[in-house]
Amino acid sequence: MHKALRMLHFITRQHPWGRRHPLQACWRLLRWQWHARTSATPKLVPWIGNAKIWLAPGLPAATGNYYLHLYEYHDMQFLLRLLQPGQYFADVGANIGSYTILASAVCQAHSIAIEPVPQSLHWLQRNVEANQIEGLTTLVQAALSHSPGQGYITQHLGAMNHLTPQPGSQSLAVPIHTLDQVLQGRTPTLVKIDVEGAETLVLLGANHTLQQPDLLALIVENAGHSPQQDQPTPHQLLLQHGFATAQYNGFTNSLLPLPGPAHHNTLYVRPWLLNSWPQIN
Repeated sequence: MHKALRMLHFITRQHPWGRRHPLQACWRLLRWQWHARTSATPKLVPWIGNAKIWLAPGLPAATGNYYLHLYEYHDMQFLLRLLQPGQYFADVGANIGSYTILASAVCQAHSIAIEPVPQSLHWLQRNVEANQIEGLTTLVQAALSHSPGQGYITQHLGAMNHLTPQPGSQSLAVPIHTLDQVLQGRTPTLVKIDVEGAETLVLLGANHTLQQPDLLALIVENAGHSPQQDQPTPHQLLLQHGFATAQYNGFTNSLLPLPGPAHHNTLYVRPWLLNSWPQIN
């Protein structure tokens, strides 16, 4: 009961789209909860435009998007405004592929989706197939870091799975690549990085990519934090590469400067984009 009340509070009081459409969001929540409790079977539902997404018990990344139109509303709206057909998008920590669906099924961009956990990769693959975007997507089962090798990742924490230094009963051995290695010379227009604290390591392995002027923006979780005290934060690294923090409003389509990293995801853009934004999308 307490969990349900917290979800209702988030939907109707905190989420930007949910505050504007509380009845629609709550109705979707009730519909899915009823379905999950009466059949517990996965369900393919319409999402944005002609895109579809699989819902299943234990997939909050999917159900949150179903309830709230776009769960990470402003970041996802930014992707929808920025990406054009034929461009590239790198989805680092793709999970079930919410951002990949938007990039390839809605924007018709090419997605390189990197996800190491088999269960998440399973649903990512199913979402790609449901949206018939196999020709626009490349799926990579690996973790990313500053250098290639092998490591271990938890596999029981859903969207919170992360690299761990030691093997264990709840961890899985995975190959580790760098972002530069995975991209193979392709330059994405947008990169999203959500790897539960390893964002610095991903950026350290993306030096070539970050130097490319065609890379216009990144969406980075935990930008103000570093996994180790002797390493720079993602924020520091991206400032060194000439990016600026920005805040996007999906309702007004406005892109404004932001003084520093945000609490959750932080948007980084080429500084010239702040002045030319209304004209380029």
